[in-house]
Amino acid sequence: MWFRFGASSLLISLCLIFNVLLYLTTGNLATQEQCTNIYETWSAYMSRVCPSWMQEIVWILYDVKYGEGFYMQKDVFYRMALVVAHLNNMKQTKQYKQNNQTHVLVLPPFCNIAHWSYRTKRRLKWSLFFNIQQWESPTIEYDIFSSLHQPVYTDDLNIKDSSITAIYLSFDWNDKQTKRDYNIERVSLNISDENSTQKYIKCDMSSLKKQYNVRNTNYSGNCNYLLLEEVYCIHFTKILTSETLSIALKNLFHNPIIENKWKVSLHSVIIKFADKILVPWSYELSKYNLLNSLEFSTYIENKAMEYMKLHSLDSQKFIGIHIRRGDFVYFHKDEIPSFRNISLRISELMKELNISKVVISTDAENNDLKKMKTILGSIVDINLHFLGDIPNLTHKEDGLIAAIHQYIILQSNYFVGTKESRFTSSIRWQRIVNGKSLDSSTEYFCSNSEYEAKKYMKYSELVCREHTDRLPVTPISKFNFE
Repeated sequence: MWFRFGASSLLISLCLIFNVLLYLTTGNLATQEQCTNIYETWSAYMSRVCPSWMQEIVWILYDVKYGEGFYMQKDVFYRMALVVAHLNNMKQTKQYKQNNQTHVLVLPPFCNIAHWSYRTKRRLKWSLFFNIQQWESPTIEYDIFSSLHQPVYTDDLNIKDSSITAIYLSFDWNDKQTKRDYNIERVSLNISDENSTQKYIKCDMSSLKKQYNVRNTNYSGNCNYLLLEEVYCIHFTKILTSETLSIALKNLFHNPIIENKWKVSLHSVIIKFADKILVPWSYELSKYNLLNSLEFSTYIENKAMEYMKLHSLDSQKFIGIHIRRGDFVYFHKDEIPSFRNISLRISELMKELNISKVVISTDAENNDLKKMKTILGSIVDINLHFLGDIPNLTHKEDGLIAAIHQYIILQSNYFVGTKESRFTSSIRWQRIVNGKSLDSSTEYFCSNSEYEAKKYMKYSELVCREHTDRLPVTPISKFNFE
């Protein structure tokens, strides 16, 4: 389900909104079942009707810097979902008890993602990858939001929308010019000198463009452009967490300029450079039921199970391996162990665990794959399977293939990944959330530098593990949320 807050003010307000919308369009009121299943019913009507009277919803879009990958986008979702959770929770505090705004997170479509090979501007929805109906944060896909604003698409894919406020983020803990935790600065949209922005603005404003006397900013991997009505820079000098950002946003939303504009239009803001927000602790996510909010979709799960049955991976134990090569070979040389050392460690694990099947997900080129298979075969008699193409996919994008590979590796009895890889980190996180043990989930292949520091040990016996401080290792029941 989209929400699981019971009779919270958030669900009640959304159900009331839906009732009014349903009554205006059909003359009928919603049943209890329709309100319970609010995501499907609400989104269906939203896609056709633009209720300008919805003055209590603040739509929060967000973006990351261009060139980030799929798993970085996934990480940033948790940070922004926590921002929205904090904002909605503030309605219960004394300071904001007169404020009835409900904040809804709008998800940017996946487009022009780093490491994906396709070059089209196809926008893939989050629901293709993740089970959106289980999310506990008020969240919708961008296409539903855009139908509310009735955008006009031009040949260059500009989105015509005059009610979006852009909020750029900046963080510099070395900035000693102010004692405040953050500064909010309004950026003029009428800059006479196009070659110089206001010098005092701390944020990176390079994505702020001017076309036909209207300001816009890129969005969703440069696949869209959003036309802007207001632009602000929030410069943090102490710490930039989801909570500190939510406090700054709440104060900004009470700015008279914004309040006056929001009286006559839908309320929507876009947070630029949301990747600057610090990674939240797992107990923070647990407090707002966000810890397990990104389960793989039924589509991904079904395709993965079809593949596993086809290759008999569903009926036997196996060790799951992720070997990151690609750009790591050039930019993380010290973190990449040799194929020989990888083979030695796999051989040792097979003996320790008494498991003969090894399943490998890797982005290595064909020549490297051949080399890896040869070295592995020379060291140990191994039942080896390299994950490959997935048959009968609706979409052929390699991002979907990678997600299916990840789901398969999640089912392994033991997992070893690559240091500093977000793909590995995502598998590790989800395994622990799903109840897999730390011992079977946190190992990675020791880097060359770590091996050099412990030359007295054989590489096959050298075990490197990820630190657990950012992993969801404490049972939710033990967290104190007072």
